[in-house]
Amino acid sequence: LSLGKYDCNDQYVQYDEDSIRHTPMHEIGHILGLGHTLDQAHLMYGADSIDSDTFDDFEYVIPKNDKGFFVGYSELEEQYSKYESRIKEYEPRIGSLLEEIDMLELQYDESEYHEPRIYEDLSIKIETVNGLIDDHNGVVEDQNRLVEVMGCYPDVIKSDDKQDGSLTS
Repeated sequence: LSLGKYDCNDQYVQYDEDSIRHTPMHEIGHILGLGHTLDQAHLMYGADSIDSDTFDDFEYVIPKNDKGFFVGYSELEEQYSKYESRIKEYEPRIGSLLEEIDMLELQYDESEYHEPRIYEDLSIKIETVNGLIDDHNGVVEDQNRLVEVMGCYPDVIKSDDKQDGSLTS
């Protein structure tokens, strides 16, 4: 049993409280004759389980595995979720503005004298959507930096989980 692992920067990262508590409980389960299951929410989860259908709990009451990680990792996951939410908030706003821009471009092209009012509205909408796209891309960049930090944690998500969600105007 260990209390942590080394990350990609060769820094020791301690397991969080749940991991430290569940690891001995898992091992005691083996002493009692329990094998692994493929159910990741189960205390006896083991990636090397051959067949989750054959798991026998011997009628023991087995607590759920509160997925533990390394100290500080749950806060990183929470921040990742916040970035995800913020990124998703931009999509309908940008989409709506792009539709409005398309309509204004049609009106401008169809107007006999290329009305200045339509041109001004179009310019404002384009400036607004470009600002939103810049903001969106900044959030994607922040999220990608966070993924690099998270990917450095042992046995966690890797940097290939980065978003390529940048938008161009």
